[in-house]
Amino acid sequence: MTLAAILGGAAWLRFHLLTAIPQELHGDMASMGLQARDILAGVAPGLFHQGWAEIPMLGFYPSVIGLAFVSNSILGLNFAPAAEGLLTVFGLYLLAWRLFDSHRLAALAAAILAVNIPHIHFSRLAAYMDPWPWFLFAFALLAHGLRSRKLWPFPLAGLLAGVSLQMYYSGRAALFILPAVALYLIFLHPQAARREWRLGLGAVALLGLGVVIALGPSLIYFLQHTDALLARSRAVFLFHPSVMTHLMGKYGADTPAAVAWEQIKRSVLMFNATHDTSTQFGYAHPMFTALLSPWVLLGAGYSLRRWRRPGLGYVLIWLIIILVTGSVLTNNAPFWPRLVGVLPAAALLAGAALHAALKGLGLDQPGRSLLEPTPTAIATLGLVMAFLLLGQRNWRDYFQSVNNNARAQARIGRYLDALPDSVTACSFSQPYHLNERTIAFLAWPHQLLDLDPGVTGPLLDACPGPDRVWILSPHERSQLLRVQRRWPEGQLREHRDGVGRVVFLSYLILRGGAAAIERSTSPPIASSAYLPQGDLFQPQSLYVGDVSSTVASWRVGPVEVRGGQVILTVGPIAGHDAVFDYAEFLDVDGQRHRFEAEALTYEGDIRFAEEPGQDRRWWLQRFDPFSDGAGLVAQKGELVPALRARIALPDGLYDLTIGTFTGDPANGVFALGVAVE
Repeated sequence: MTLAAILGGAAWLRFHLLTAIPQELHGDMASMGLQARDILAGVAPGLFHQGWAEIPMLGFYPSVIGLAFVSNSILGLNFAPAAEGLLTVFGLYLLAWRLFDSHRLAALAAAILAVNIPHIHFSRLAAYMDPWPWFLFAFALLAHGLRSRKLWPFPLAGLLAGVSLQMYYSGRAALFILPAVALYLIFLHPQAARREWRLGLGAVALLGLGVVIALGPSLIYFLQHTDALLARSRAVFLFHPSVMTHLMGKYGADTPAAVAWEQIKRSVLMFNATHDTSTQFGYAHPMFTALLSPWVLLGAGYSLRRWRRPGLGYVLIWLIIILVTGSVLTNNAPFWPRLVGVLPAAALLAGAALHAALKGLGLDQPGRSLLEPTPTAIATLGLVMAFLLLGQRNWRDYFQSVNNNARAQARIGRYLDALPDSVTACSFSQPYHLNERTIAFLAWPHQLLDLDPGVTGPLLDACPGPDRVWILSPHERSQLLRVQRRWPEGQLREHRDGVGRVVFLSYLILRGGAAAIERSTSPPIASSAYLPQGDLFQPQSLYVGDVSSTVASWRVGPVEVRGGQVILTVGPIAGHDAVFDYAEFLDVDGQRHRFEAEALTYEGDIRFAEEPGQDRRWWLQRFDPFSDGAGLVAQKGELVPALRARIALPDGLYDLTIGTFTGDPANGVFALGVAVE
């Protein structure tokens, strides 16, 4: 029951909002997905070969399985590592149980790993988690074979270890860990080694046989192409000339020894002080939270004091080898993608320290029931509550760090993915190439076309239609003018990053009847706002966003002002949150007349709420990315008054744009309705 609860919590932390969190899709993950698609399409090299970044082809098959059986999208790409992350929690439980013959210690280690933020993150990215389920199950089988003194686990362990070696580079640490553990057992426990020499020889032979079978013909290929397979390791090796030069400049060091010392310090302190240097995460906090990092350090001290005990000795060997090969001796320590394998070892050390503390306090005596008010039961329930609260807090901290962290390429790709497949995406190649790997993966199967920056007039028809969207630079207004002259009926939208900066524009032209964000004279969704006289508001135009967490500029279209005023009515759509930020009227002379939503005068008794809540009022939210730092928000599930304002403007033709918000993963898609009189 305890294990089921831990795995259930671990599954929620890894699968919840899997397509949206993290918002960023790093180019390396996109390359993994593109290589997996090539394998599915039958255009990749054979299995006994290397693929992108010199990773063996077998290393792409977790992604292939996700794309083939779950979804050929970011959901399928992220599903495999999420499942692998869950399996590592289970594998750590089994390994700890067989090493220490303690279900309690195993549960503590698994729970610590389950709520660890870096482990949650890398369980949502392709590649980095791939070796570790195989590794943990392999070593759990080895521990079981040694403890039970049976031979059958060893060939199975060899098979799993052989698969681990063919995944992401960090899995090759097993090549150092296995011999080191064997030497540890021979030299530190010579009597047992002499007494069980037949078992030892048989175990080594069967283990090696399993590894050879798992490698299969790949072994011959690897032996023939060692330079290619080791190219990446050489490129990030600490003493490679370019790496050493870079780090001397980064650390302000004069000698290689000073650089090595700085690498050691940063690597050793990553559990409680230094943070990730990678662009795959770049988390500005240590590997373990302030509540758990002391237990990692206590566990390390506890294990060093008892290093002759086989279980603790093995975990120390595991941790030290990955720490040295994956951090100290590689560029930019600590680079967390190379260090995913250290997380289970550190969690196991923390679990061992916590278990020893409970045992020292006499809180390890089993009771007849958790409901029985014994000290052990009270301590167990306290730990359960602590891990529940810690998991909740860690998820909140993780969500806040990655829910709006995407680069422009990922935002473009996610936007295109939300459009119907029939829409062709085009750009002028600057500043964003649509065939860049992140956009190409996310936007599949959309047709993507990068045109020459100088294309204009009828030549723009090289972007095939009838449904098309242009991705444009916000800093090259000439691009927008060229497209607008060719298709004046399109819909312009600004896309902003996490701090409110416009990173790209989209100009959507729909002529083929595709369902997307567009102007509609018969909205398919009912309004959830009422007019001053009590009637239900019927919008003329409808905006439906997405979950990209950005402010948006919705071009409603042309408006004619007569009699010196226009009546603008805005209201939410049933089942959606809504944001009204501003109304902007662009006249024929290019002058913009902007009216902030919170500053307009509305008909009826309109009073804004200062806090969110189901109070049938619009909430005046202070939010820096909004125009003038504030906007009006209506929450789903409540009926609010429609905002009806008379706006004074000179007579003439205008183009109306409404400032709003797209939506976010936590609250869903936002929607807004507008009517103009």
